[in-house]
Amino acid sequence: SQELRQALKPGPFLDFLDDETANSKVIKEMLNNKNPDPRMKDIELALRYFAFKCFPEQYQGNLKEFLDTTCENLNKSWENSELQIRELFQELENTIVYLTELFRPDSVFCRYKDGTCSGRFNRAIYEVLTYYFSFHEIRSAIDQKKELFVEKFVKLNDNSMFIHAVSDTTKEIHRVDLRFSLIADLLETVIGKEKSHVKIPRLALEEGRFVVVKAE
Repeated sequence: SQELRQALKPGPFLDFLDDETANSKVIKEMLNNKNPDPRMKDIELALRYFAFKCFPEQYQGNLKEFLDTTCENLNKSWENSELQIRELFQELENTIVYLTELFRPDSVFCRYKDGTCSGRFNRAIYEVLTYYFSFHEIRSAIDQKKELFVEKFVKLNDNSMFIHAVSDTTKEIHRVDLRFSLIADLLETVIGKEKSHVKIPRLALEEGRFVVVKAE
C-alpha cells in the first residue's frame, strides 16, 4: 500500500518522510533493519503517527483513506507546516527511544501473554503508544513510575478487551477507540492524582468521528 501511495500521492511531505525514515537510525533499529525497509514499512509507520497526531477526527475506519488523506493534507500545507512537521518527526524519534529504553529493544511495541513477550512487532500497539508518549509531559510524568507502567501494561495484555483491540481487524473504528481509551485509562492510573496537571488527551468517538478531548 505504501509503495502505491508514494506513486499516487507525491509531494514534499512524502519526500520528507521518505528521506527522514531512510536516514533514521532510530527507526531502523526499531524495525531491526540495516537499510531502509524495501516494502516501505518504515514510511507507513511514520505516516500512521502523523495521521493520528494531526488528523484523528478524519479516521472513520478505513486506514488506507485515512493515510492517503493525511498525505494530501500535509503535501498541500508543507510550505506553512514544514517546521511543525519536522518537530513532530523529531518527537517521534524521541518517543521511540524512550519506549525502547522503557521496554527493552526486544520487547517494545509487542504483545504479551501471561507476562511473556511475543517478540513480534504489533502496529496497533505502536500506533497508540507513540501517540501518547509523543507528549513530553506524559513522558516526564512516567519517568518516576517506569516499572509500574510496564508492569500494568503487561497485565493489560491479558485483558480480553485489550486483546480484542490489538489483534485481528485492528483498523475497525471501535477497536481503535477501545485501545486508545484503555491506554489513556492506564496512563491516568499510573500517573495518579498527585500529577493532575498532566492532561491525558482522549480520542473520544462521537457520531462516528474522533474528537480530541483533554481532561479538565
